[in-house]
Amino acid sequence: MGNERTLLVLTLLLAAAIVVGLNVNAVSASATKVDFKLQVAYYDHNQWSAWPGATITIVFWNQTPYSHYGRSPTVLGRFVTVTTDNNGNYTGSFSWTHPPAGHNQRFNVTIYWNFTAADGTKLSFLVNNTALGFADNPGVFFIDLDQDAALDTGEMYFNTTRFYLAVCNITVMARDSMDSPYGPNPLGGARIVIINGTNWDGKTWGDGSKPAVLYNVTTPESGSLAGTYSFLIPNTTNVFLTPDDWGYPARYANYTIGIRIFWNNMLVYNHTFAQSSNNTGWYPSHQWYDQAHAVGYRYSPYNFTHLSRLTAALNRPVYLNCSVYAYEMYLLDHSTPGNRLASTAGYLEIEASMYLSNSSLGTVHIARPRSTDSHGKVVLRYAARCVDEEEGHRLLGIPSTPTNLTVYWKSTILGVQYLILNLTLSYDTPGYGNIAPYGNMTGVRATWFKCYANYTYIQLVDSSDPTYPQPLFENTQVTLTFPGANPIECSVNNTGFVDLSFVNYTLPLRNGMEALDDYHIAVDYLGVQVLDTDFDPNTFSRYTVDGILYPFAFKHFVCNVYLVEFYLLDAHDRNLANMSQVKLVHPTGASFTITIPAGGSGTWRIPGGTGYTLTIRYKSDDWLEPLNTATFDVASNKIGADALTFKAPVYDVFVKITNFEKTWWVEGVNVCLTWSYPITWTQWGNMSSTVASQSRSIEPVRYIQLYQIPKGTYTLAMYANSTPGLERYFNKIGEYTITVVDSDVYDSKVNTWIFDPKITILTADGEVLPAYTLAANTTYLVTVFNVSTAYTKTYNSTNGLSYIQLYTNITQQRVFVGGATYNFTLYAGGVTVYGPSITFAAPPTTEIEVTTSIHKVTFVTKDYEGELTIPNLKVAVYWTGINYTYFRSQLTAGDAWITRYSFMNTSVIWSNWTIFRNVDANYAPWVSGVTRNFMLYNVSSLTNESGEAVFYIPVWCYSKRPEPYHTPIEYNVTTVPGTTPDVPSDLETRSVIYRRYPTVLGTNAEFEYHAPWFYNVSTSETKTLNVYAASFKVRVVDSNNRPLEGYYVKAIIRPGSLTRAKSTHIIGQALTDSDGWAYITSSSGEDTIYWCNYSYVLWIYRVPAPDAVDQDDDAIVFDY
Repeated sequence: MGNERTLLVLTLLLAAAIVVGLNVNAVSASATKVDFKLQVAYYDHNQWSAWPGATITIVFWNQTPYSHYGRSPTVLGRFVTVTTDNNGNYTGSFSWTHPPAGHNQRFNVTIYWNFTAADGTKLSFLVNNTALGFADNPGVFFIDLDQDAALDTGEMYFNTTRFYLAVCNITVMARDSMDSPYGPNPLGGARIVIINGTNWDGKTWGDGSKPAVLYNVTTPESGSLAGTYSFLIPNTTNVFLTPDDWGYPARYANYTIGIRIFWNNMLVYNHTFAQSSNNTGWYPSHQWYDQAHAVGYRYSPYNFTHLSRLTAALNRPVYLNCSVYAYEMYLLDHSTPGNRLASTAGYLEIEASMYLSNSSLGTVHIARPRSTDSHGKVVLRYAARCVDEEEGHRLLGIPSTPTNLTVYWKSTILGVQYLILNLTLSYDTPGYGNIAPYGNMTGVRATWFKCYANYTYIQLVDSSDPTYPQPLFENTQVTLTFPGANPIECSVNNTGFVDLSFVNYTLPLRNGMEALDDYHIAVDYLGVQVLDTDFDPNTFSRYTVDGILYPFAFKHFVCNVYLVEFYLLDAHDRNLANMSQVKLVHPTGASFTITIPAGGSGTWRIPGGTGYTLTIRYKSDDWLEPLNTATFDVASNKIGADALTFKAPVYDVFVKITNFEKTWWVEGVNVCLTWSYPITWTQWGNMSSTVASQSRSIEPVRYIQLYQIPKGTYTLAMYANSTPGLERYFNKIGEYTITVVDSDVYDSKVNTWIFDPKITILTADGEVLPAYTLAANTTYLVTVFNVSTAYTKTYNSTNGLSYIQLYTNITQQRVFVGGATYNFTLYAGGVTVYGPSITFAAPPTTEIEVTTSIHKVTFVTKDYEGELTIPNLKVAVYWTGINYTYFRSQLTAGDAWITRYSFMNTSVIWSNWTIFRNVDANYAPWVSGVTRNFMLYNVSSLTNESGEAVFYIPVWCYSKRPEPYHTPIEYNVTTVPGTTPDVPSDLETRSVIYRRYPTVLGTNAEFEYHAPWFYNVSTSETKTLNVYAASFKVRVVDSNNRPLEGYYVKAIIRPGSLTRAKSTHIIGQALTDSDGWAYITSSSGEDTIYWCNYSYVLWIYRVPAPDAVDQDDDAIVFDY
C-alpha cells in the first residue's frame, strides 16, 4: 500500500460548517500526515465569541475500536501552550495511522486553557473534550456533539469546526448597601480578588495546596464603569490537582471560585461560588440575591453559564452588594446652641472621615473624606468588615469594632488645615451615647457633632470714646495670620467688621488636642500701624446687642486712632474759602492726606504719634509749609480748645491791565487763574462792571482783585467776554505770569495781547517791498472788525513805504489782539495781493511780515539780434486794477467789505475778466468818470547800463479763477532823446518794438496795428525785449557791385523836420575795409546803434576827407 496524505480541516466558520473529506484509497492501515485548523470560542453572556490570543494546549487522542471510553488512549498529536491568532484560530499538523476501510474507530480532541494566575501560579483547565468518529465511505471524520459511539457513515453536522470551551465571561459590579436616598451606588475603586477554590480561610486542595489567586484587579473609580469588571472563568478546576488516569469527567467536575471585594482596604464582600447543577433548594432561601432573578431560572445561580447569561438578561452587570453603609451626620461649631459648619467650594472645606484601628487590621480608613454641604450635613460612606457568606445588605458589620471620626477645617486660600474633631464612635461615647457605626446610620439615627471651631465676628474701633467707640473702615487695612499660615489681607465693611468670608467666618479653636491661641492681627490706618497683637479666639465672648445673645463669638479690637480738629487760615487770618488738603507725615515716615472742606475746618480721625509734620495744598498742585509751626503730637483727642490751627502762605493779588506794549491801560477785561485742585476750575477776578471799556493813558484807580492765591508762580489769563469793543475777542486775549512769594502782589502793568501791529510787506520772493515803487505807492489795506454794533472797517495806506503801522483803538472798536483772526485784505496797484484773513501770533510780535503775491519782473532790452544790451530806454508797464476811491465811496454800505471776496470774485473780477485779459488801446468807452470801477495803473523806468528795468507787479490772488494766478500787463519801449544812445535830444520819442503782427483773417499776410504789447504775469521772472535796433554798418560798392575800399562813411540821424542833416546830428563814422564795409563808431570809439524807427543821412567820400564837409563837391551823399 502506498502512503496517502490525509487532510483534516477544522475550520473557523461562524455561519456554516465546512466538512472536508479525506480520500482514502488504501484498504489497510497506513501512516498519514494530518493538517488541521480549528477555532476556539468562550461563552460571552448570551453568545459564543471567538477567543483571539488564547493560550491553550491541544491533544489529539486515537482510541482502538470497542475499547472502554477513556481507557488506554494513544496520543496522536500534542500542541502545548500555543496561542490563537486574532480570529481565535490555530493551525497545525500531526501524523496518524488510520485503520483499513470499513472499521469504525473512536477519536478524541482535548483542549486545556493554560492560565497564569495573578499570584504567578501556573494553572491548566480542561475546557473541551470532544469525541470524533471515522467512517468507511467516504472516510470522513465528524465531530460527535453527544460524545457517544461512532457515528454512522454519512452523518454530517454543521458548525463542527468551532470548539466551544468551558469558559464564561462574567461581568460584576461592586455596590455599596447605603439606603435611599444615598444609595446604593457603584463602589468605584473597589478591589476584586478571585481565587481558584473555596473562599473560606484555611481551606486547601486535596494535595494540600492553597487556592491560587486568579484575579486581583481594581475597578474604575468613576464613570459608567465605576466598580465594574469582567472576568473569564473556567467551568472546571485545575487538572494538575488530579491523577493523570483519564478520570474524565468525574474527577474534573469540581467548579469552584471565591470572590472577595476590598474597599478602603477593608474586606466588604466574601463569597464562594461552587458549581452544583442540582441545587434547586437554594433559591427559596436566598431570594434577595441579585443572581436569583434571572429569567428562566432552573439551576443554582452559581452556575457560571447562568451568571454570564444573567448580564444579558438584566441588561446590566451582576450586582455584588458589599457591606458599605451610610453614616449621616451634622457638624456644628462649639457655640450654644451651635451653628452648622458649611463648606464653600474653592474657599473652605469642613471635611469628615472615619478610621478604625485594631491588632488584626491595623489602621484602616473605612470612610473616605467628604465635605459638608451648605447646611453642615455630610453623609459618610463607610466600610464594615464582611466575615461570612452573606451579602452586604444582609450583614450590618461588626459593631464591636472601635471607629474614630475626624473632622478637618481646611482652607484652600490659606493652605492650612486643623483637626477640629477627633471622636471615638462607640456604644457609650460621652455626651452622645451609642453612636457606633452599625449598618445605615441615617434618618432618625443621624448624629449631630460639635467641633472645635466658632463662627466669629471681629470689629475694629478707634480710641476716641471708650464707652462708644467708633468703627474704623475707611483707609483701613487688616492683616490676619492664622497659626502656621502665611498672613492674609482682609477688607473691612462700613461698620468696622473684618471680612472673614474667605473662611465662612469660622475660626478653629483647636488642632487636635492643641489649643490654637497664637492668631495674629495687624491693622494699618492711613498707612500707619495702629494695632499689632496676638489673640486667642477661645477667649472671645458671645455677641450681645441690647442684652440679646447671638450664637457667635465676638471681639472688639481698639486701635490707636484719635479725633483731631483742624483750622486752616490764610496769611491774613481768614479761613481758607475753598477746599484744601493737608499732608501729614507720621513719625514712622508714613504719610497720608486729609481733605479739608471749604471754610478751612473740620474733624478727622488720625493715628496717634509724636512728632507729626504737616504741609498744605490749596488750589494748586504745590504743597506749602505753614507760616506757623508745622509739627504736632497726637496722643489723645485734639478737639475744641486743643484743636490744631495752621496758617498757609496764601495772599491776595491785585492787577491792572494794559496793552501789550504797556503804554496804556485797558479796563473791562476779565482776568482769571485756572486751578487743578480739587478739580480743574477757574477763579475770576472781581472786575467792576460799571466802568465802560475804553483805552486810557491815565492809570485807573481801582485794581482787579484775585482772592486767596497760594504762594507760587501762575499764569493769569485775560478774556474780553462781552466788553464793548472787545466782544469779538471773547477768547483769550492775554496771558501773564504772576509770582506770589511772601506777601500780597500788586502789579499795575499786566499786559494783554492787545497791540499795535506793524505790517511789513514782502514780495512773493521774500524781499521787502522797495519804498515808493508803484506797488508801494498804491498799497492799500482793508481790515474788518466784527463787533456787536456794526462791522467796523479800517482803510490804511503805506504812503509809499514798505510797511503799514496799525493802531488799536478800543473806543472806536478797532482792536488788534494776538491769537485772533481778522478779515484782512491787501491791495497793491488795484490788485488783491493778500487775503482773505490773517491770524496774529499769541503772544504777538509787534512787527509782522506779510508775504504777498507781488512779483519782481525784470525787463532786459537788447538789439534785435540779441547781441547788445541797450541802456537808457524807457520801459513802460500798464495794468488795469480797482479804483480805490470808487470802491471806498460806493461800497461802504452793508456787508460789502465783509463779503468782499465774494463780491470781488462774482461782481468785479470774475464777471469782468475779459477787461483784464483783452487790453484795449483806448481803454474802452465803458470807463467813465461816474462808474470808474477800474483804473489804469502804469509805471515806467529807464533801463540801466545792463539794459535792465525792474518792476514790482501785483498778481491777483483770489479763489475763483479759470486760470492760474496771474495779472495781464501791457508794456512798451520807447527812446528818450538826449538820453538813449545815438538819439539826439531834439529828436522826437519813438517806439522801438514791433507794434504790428499778422492778422488771423484772410489768407494774405496783412498786418494790423495793436498796441500795446501784453502778457500774463504769474511769477517773478526776467523777460528779454529785442527792440528795433542793431549795430550800425554800411557796405560801399560801385555800380558793378564791387566793394570800394578806403572811403569815409559818416552817419547822420535826421530829425523829422529837416531836409538835410546837420553836423550836430553826426552820430558816427568809419572807413570802409577791403570788402567795402564800414562799421560806424562814435567819437568815443563805441559802436553806433542803428534805430529802425529813425531816418539817417550817409556821407561817403574818398580819403582824405575835406574839412568842410558841406562844401565838398566830391562827397557822395545818401539820404535815408
